[in-house]
Amino acid sequence: VEVAPAKTEWDMVFTIFTNLIQIDATTKIPYAYNDFILTNEGRVEVATVAIEGDVTYEDFTAAQLTTIQFDDARAAIGSDWRVVAQPGSDQEAGVKSDIFYVIEDANGNYYKLRFTRMSDPVSGERGHPQFEYEILAD
Repeated sequence: VEVAPAKTEWDMVFTIFTNLIQIDATTKIPYAYNDFILTNEGRVEVATVAIEGDVTYEDFTAAQLTTIQFDDARAAIGSDWRVVAQPGSDQEAGVKSDIFYVIEDANGNYYKLRFTRMSDPVSGERGHPQFEYEILAD
């Protein structure tokens, strides 16, 4: 049974990620992140682009690649693409609309990527993310 693609055949994956969270000076507890995105370490780099001023997803082009900083960390996107409703907060769960990402794959191709949905629009169930991407050509 083949459960995962070959190491060179993927760029990013949605997964559940467990991390230790510091709750006080001496205590850490495990915390599971749903809808967590990992990239193929050593093969993929990610830049987070803030939507502000003249910078928009629609208008971002390859000519602007020199203005952004890339990160090769495996969790460069992680959970930063979405917001989860917190107890006592009036902020609803969903995707962040003030950022998008630029991905450089192992072949040197650049893509702009934005997330458009985190949950099923009818049931509200998580685990139904939606995104769009476009190659950035010279």
